[in-house]
Amino acid sequence: MTTSFPQLIVIAGPARGRSLSVEGNVSIGRDELNALPILDPALSRHHCVIERDASGLVLKDLASKNGVFVNELPITERVLADGDQIRIGDSALVVVIPGPTAPTPNAVDRVALDDTPVPASSTVSIDAVGSRYLNSDQIARRGETRAAADLKVLVRFSQALQGATTADSLYGLLLSHALEAAPADGGVILAVPSGDDALSVAAVKSSGRPVTINRAIAARAIAERVAVSVSGVPAPCVPLLGREDVPSVLCLTRSTGAAPFSDDDLQLLAAIGSIGGLAFARVRHVEWLNAENERLRQDAAIEHNLVGESGAMQRVFQFIARVAPTDATVLLRGESGTGKELIAHALHANSPRARGPFVAINCAALPDALLESELFGHERGAFTGAVSQQRGRLEMADRGTLFLDEIGELAPPLQAKLLRVLQDQIVERVGARRGIKIDVRVIAATNRDLEQAMAAGAFRKDLYYRLNVVALAVPPLRERREDLPLLASYFLRKHAAGCKRAVRGIRADARTLLAGYDWPGNVRELSNAIERAVVLGSSDVILPEDLPEAMLESAFIGPSDQSFHARMTATKRAVILDALEQNGGNVAGAARLLDLQVTYLHRLIKNLGLRFETRHG
Repeated sequence: MTTSFPQLIVIAGPARGRSLSVEGNVSIGRDELNALPILDPALSRHHCVIERDASGLVLKDLASKNGVFVNELPITERVLADGDQIRIGDSALVVVIPGPTAPTPNAVDRVALDDTPVPASSTVSIDAVGSRYLNSDQIARRGETRAAADLKVLVRFSQALQGATTADSLYGLLLSHALEAAPADGGVILAVPSGDDALSVAAVKSSGRPVTINRAIAARAIAERVAVSVSGVPAPCVPLLGREDVPSVLCLTRSTGAAPFSDDDLQLLAAIGSIGGLAFARVRHVEWLNAENERLRQDAAIEHNLVGESGAMQRVFQFIARVAPTDATVLLRGESGTGKELIAHALHANSPRARGPFVAINCAALPDALLESELFGHERGAFTGAVSQQRGRLEMADRGTLFLDEIGELAPPLQAKLLRVLQDQIVERVGARRGIKIDVRVIAATNRDLEQAMAAGAFRKDLYYRLNVVALAVPPLRERREDLPLLASYFLRKHAAGCKRAVRGIRADARTLLAGYDWPGNVRELSNAIERAVVLGSSDVILPEDLPEAMLESAFIGPSDQSFHARMTATKRAVILDALEQNGGNVAGAARLLDLQVTYLHRLIKNLGLRFETRHG
């Protein structure tokens, strides 16, 4: 894969890790107005500039105080090449110029694999791991001039690799430095995909003519993990160690008649292959970490607003994963309190609009006239009391998401006006003479039967079909009872922290009551019940008597067992009155007799409407 523009990658200094696309002239210096500002006191305010002209990228020193260096040589002006390293002050930058450094059809056409057998007696191999450049004892025995030059190449190569974050950029750096280390006409990186014996072209650089590589030499370098050179074949190959997942080999070639590659060249290339292979392993690990981080970020965004592990909730999560990346209008259907707005938040947070606004409005919460102004906005003087211009929620949600809760309650005139917005993405403020273009994704929710409303003429069919592009039936809590313990624990932690109370859990008999209740108010009712228990309870655990009366009643009766309900109520009244009589009307004494908390007994007395007068006045 190639990129459209050259890249500057900062590998050392205060701006380390930053990269910049060179689409035009790029000024570099200490001043923040530069295209690449670097807060380094060693730099001049306007230190240097990179200009693009017919010759390519030209680096110019702008009369800086401490100079500009390319590949450790001072320059005033220089045409840059791929892989060049720029040093200014304490900062180092690598130039990456796009080229055919990836397995495109053109790159493959520029590589020729020679199948001529190679006599074993004519080969010279060097253990890539044992290259003398990776062994300090062997370095000391070499000629100081060549050793110093080669080590400088390796240091620059190692520094340049710090800026490579993708395999493609690493391919380009590796080939550029290898061609510089052992001057050659062209180079190629070949790979053996997992489970395949065929060599494939991963990257290639050449002056225009095909790069001819002997297949046997490349195969031996990969198989034996050695650098291989053959007498009479001007194309040595060295393995890229560290790429066990996809074994790869670097091969260089010189034109016929050129000086053969020396043993020193092969030693240096072996070290480059070893260092480059380890860099590949690092880049692959970074790519995996980035992919895993993105996956976890997406998962967290979905699960952040929604709690549940049941099959019903897994289907909700799958719906969000499929629908969120699109711009499709969504209709969420379900009972009140099931968490439709939380799902809308999750759809927005996992969409390309996540950085835009999420705006919500409840269509049932406002009178029609006020709702129209809130939704569409108004101009100054549009009606009595409109003393200033006001943007509506639709405008506020531009480039984001608008959540319309209780859409079934929208009045017919507003339905018609909303339909036009959905069709044209144009909103007209109340009192305005022209519309405003917007870009809004709409998510609507309702607990009404819209089909029945359409049959009754209360809801427009055309609006229904415009909203019902993608629909989700949100499950009520009674259909996902396996999520109750998880939800109860979540709300307990949330409300205990909010009330600054140390409540460590829910007692088993209280959990039984929660599990047996029908939850007509769904998750919202559960949250309210736990919050009430946290506020009113006096123990470090939630007890049955801390829960709302309706849940205590449900432990004894079914919803249709009214006669039994009446009998149980009468029994309660008799038991409480008897306890009060035995204690002379003293509620605390009656509570001790009944083994109840005083606060709970007070609630029972109030709920049952008891009026007690002692018989022993």
